[in-house]
Amino acid sequence: IPDIFDNITDKLEKPVISTAKHMIGFADTYNAPVGLSKNPAVLPIRSEGNEVFFAYDGEWTKGKMHGYGKYLYDDGFTCIGSFRNNWQEGECTAVYPNGDKYEGNWHKGRFHDKGTLTTAGGSIYYGEFRHGIRHGHGRIDHPSGLSYEGHWANGVPQGHGIMKSKSSQYSYEGDFEKGSIKGTGTLITPKGERIIRLWT
Repeated sequence: IPDIFDNITDKLEKPVISTAKHMIGFADTYNAPVGLSKNPAVLPIRSEGNEVFFAYDGEWTKGKMHGYGKYLYDDGFTCIGSFRNNWQEGECTAVYPNGDKYEGNWHKGRFHDKGTLTTAGGSIYYGEFRHGIRHGHGRIDHPSGLSYEGHWANGVPQGHGIMKSKSSQYSYEGDFEKGSIKGTGTLITPKGERIIRLWT
């Protein structure tokens, strides 16, 4: 008799499942990591042909992933957390094959609202996301000692923020535009001198 309280998630293996090829055409699949992928393209109805699927162990409702579960992709991507109607929704933790890790909130399969993204290179971003992109208020710290805290738009610093460099001891507080210093701001030198000007 199986133990209904046994945790089978840790023993779950990633099966390779493929579909048969059909004679109605093929389309290149885009298997980018969830949360970092491009917007899905609308394809005509046709067979994708030999797609590699995922494995899921968790709660279901009416044939859809719904509730708490663990999602395993064939390339090594894993996601553990809350699902709703086949999408990551709510709190989830994802680990990607390249070593990146995201912990935080999701909406329809993408990073959304507050979360922490830690890259394999050691950079850490904590803050807000919108549809998988850094957007809103957030802070990023790089292993080099460079940091930025402030407003983000479409993945880059935009608006008011503070950028500091531990190696050069310079810091800047002011306006940013499309990821670059632009507008009114104050540059603080290692000696504590304050240079206030319009940066173009």
